[in-house]
Amino acid sequence: MNFSSYLARCLQAGLDDNYPNGFKYASVDIRQGLDEELQPRPRRDSEVTVAAQYILLAGEKIAGECLIKPVKGFGLDEWNRWAERLGEISREESNNTDLACAVEEAHKYMVSWACRESKAASQDLEEQASRLPE
Repeated sequence: MNFSSYLARCLQAGLDDNYPNGFKYASVDIRQGLDEELQPRPRRDSEVTVAAQYILLAGEKIAGECLIKPVKGFGLDEWNRWAERLGEISREESNNTDLACAVEEAHKYMVSWACRESKAASQDLEEQASRLPE
């Protein structure tokens, strides 16, 4: 978990910006924690926590890849699916306060980014429509 947190911090700091596979570990770790069906405790908790930490520590960069300039396998669909999965886990794990707390924060972060991007896209469409000749 500590190594993944370190990688997330490096990603957010831009240390991977010049590498073509800079998001490799983030995409693998997030998918392992949120897309794969893992048996509860303790491995699943660890995998889910790593995914949540990536969102919390490098969410801005990951959002940029998923929402602003999506690439194959790392786009809006994945962002929405991961946010939904984090919400599910948060509700399921209300007794496991450490996991629930991290997952809930990551879920809120992802939802707020998606709302911001949706709002920005709507404003762009309105601007384009206002420029059209009547």
